[in-house]
Amino acid sequence: MLEDAKIEIEQKKRELQNIIGKIAARESQNGPVESPQETKLREDLRRYNNIRSNMTRQEPELRRSIPAIEQKLAEAQNEVRVAEGRRDEVAVKLENAKRQEANLAQRRTDPMAAFGDRIDMVLTAIKRAKWREPPLGPLGRYVQLKDHNYIRIVHSLLGATLCSFAVRYPEDKDQLMRILRSCASQCV
Repeated sequence: MLEDAKIEIEQKKRELQNIIGKIAARESQNGPVESPQETKLREDLRRYNNIRSNMTRQEPELRRSIPAIEQKLAEAQNEVRVAEGRRDEVAVKLENAKRQEANLAQRRTDPMAAFGDRIDMVLTAIKRAKWREPPLGPLGRYVQLKDHNYIRIVHSLLGATLCSFAVRYPEDKDQLMRILRSCASQCV
């Protein structure tokens, strides 16, 4: 029985060798027999290997270029910050110009507008308060020029004094200072 099994195993080995030989002969004549899916996978593998080899070749050059690119990025970011700063400055200047334009337009219709946008609030608070003698002001209301050619000189010499108030008594001064501080803090 053992002998029969050995003989049968030897026969199967010869058959297997025979089949392998036939397959090898066929492949040498026609090439390997592959399914379409295997062919596609081989093509994909070849393409990916090409891409990988290209990337491997380019890697050192790309790594060397990183510092220069980072430097350019930092410079560009700095330029953006500078441009944003300029934009903010221009926006502030534009806002100030609009405010001045509105103030000039208001001065044409309201003579008190020349003393600032909070003057109405100050005058209202002064009228409500109790005084020994009400303050006089703003003093610029009482200055009148006959020759307007000197207006710049008067403004440069008197400046903020034209927006000042005059009081006769120290307790009135303290009350006036409280009103001015209160009105300034309400508008900020």
